[in-house]
Amino acid sequence: MFYPTITTGIFVMVFSIFTLVSAPTVSALTPPESRIDDIRHIIRSNINSARSKIAEASIQKCDNVETRISTQIARFENNKQRHIDQYNQIKGKTQSLINELQGKTDVIAIKTKLQALDS
Repeated sequence: MFYPTITTGIFVMVFSIFTLVSAPTVSALTPPESRIDDIRHIIRSNINSARSKIAEASIQKCDNVETRISTQIARFENNKQRHIDQYNQIKGKTQSLINELQGKTDVIAIKTKLQALDS
């Protein structure tokens, strides 16, 4: 059985005072308001930085798409006259073929299809 003595009473009292002084309290564990504001500022700046990086990436993607579209348009414009010339050659060859076959066979169906091709 344990009998409290003066020595144990003093020890308990000193130990209690020591733990009260050295033990961190709730207010000691929470950072001061200015530190919380600093942390909030850092978090907000990181979020804003991430948003700006996403926006920059989106702008870069749009620029890439615009470049590809411009390239396709330029390629079409460069090849436009060549395609027109090829079409005219096909039309000319077909017309000469119709002229050769005109006396030998019925070319009315071919002429109507050539007219449909022209329109």
